[in-house]
Amino acid sequence: MRVCIFFDGKNFHSGWRDEAAGRRLTFPKLSKWLVERVGGSLLWGAYYYTGIEMGPAAVTEGQKKLAGFLDMLELQPGFFVKRFPRKTTMFQCAACGAENKYTQEKEVDTTMVADMLRLAAVGAFDVLVLVSGDSDHAPAIEGVRAIGRQAYVSTWGRAGLSARLRKAAFDHIDLMEGLSYFEDAEGASPPVPPGSEPRYAAEDLPPASPPMPSLLASPAPSLAAPAAPPKESSPSAFPAPFVATSAPMSEDDGVAVEHNHHENGDASAAMGVAPGAAVGSGMTFSYEPTEEEVYFIEELRAAERRLRNGYVGANYFVTRWQSSRLDPSPDARRRMLEHLVTTGLIEVYHALDGNAALRARWMNERSLTQ
Repeated sequence: MRVCIFFDGKNFHSGWRDEAAGRRLTFPKLSKWLVERVGGSLLWGAYYYTGIEMGPAAVTEGQKKLAGFLDMLELQPGFFVKRFPRKTTMFQCAACGAENKYTQEKEVDTTMVADMLRLAAVGAFDVLVLVSGDSDHAPAIEGVRAIGRQAYVSTWGRAGLSARLRKAAFDHIDLMEGLSYFEDAEGASPPVPPGSEPRYAAEDLPPASPPMPSLLASPAPSLAAPAAPPKESSPSAFPAPFVATSAPMSEDDGVAVEHNHHENGDASAAMGVAPGAAVGSGMTFSYEPTEEEVYFIEELRAAERRLRNGYVGANYFVTRWQSSRLDPSPDARRRMLEHLVTTGLIEVYHALDGNAALRARWMNERSLTQ
């Protein structure tokens, strides 16, 4: 049976922080566990919905790290991230006079409902798993079941689980029961700071599978070259080096009140390596690549030149780019790509069509002559 998973980003993160104590997670194992838990045989797609800050607020350290986490989540097989702008309103507390703000992300909920019903109506999946306890999703679950599809609801324990949502679903899945399986207990990367976004371990990525289709109107993730030059949907703001696995979330879905606070420290300090210059790039990096990593970056630059009228899709480069200098295994390439993104030598950005795209930020003297 084909299984589709829908993550309510704010709700998922809130439960992970409160019930799972913010332990590191391995997302491929999490999705595999959910598929098996409902008796499925194939992950059709895992969709993660969240709100992001726009304008000046988008360049804060916390938002940069959140953007990094979402970028890396998109690189995993079958995962798709849907970002929506937050509407922020400032107000003054009547009691203490402090300046505060509240954010609204109603587009997240409405889009999730529309996507669940649309995919159910066309028979894209047999079983749906909603990772959220929000009662706003109860009508969608009722609609999916009315179409003839099974629908489960999954949360961290039962805290925050709406009674109406539970009644609408076929059954409830407690993520705490599978934590021992999909927790990244070995700690393949530096620990995530308290209060930050969960991460996944590159070592646990499964062998690459054919790219899953996104929502019906979206292009296939592996396509690499549109006719027009690429445009980014939002400014790219990666620190150098960029630590994608230490990305704190600020999931203020619905309405949330937030007092002013200090942002987390610069992610680049986490590397602890003396900085080195990148020849000809105008940027400095705190990591010097190995020969194998240089080959990987040079191949990415070759792909950029070949597709100069388009862009290099992340899935395309990992699964379809041909080179005798690169490991033929998509799994090995994916691990290498994750490593080079975390060190800041390769950047992930979003093309106009919403796909994850790559570009090299580091070059050596040999690259300058090519």
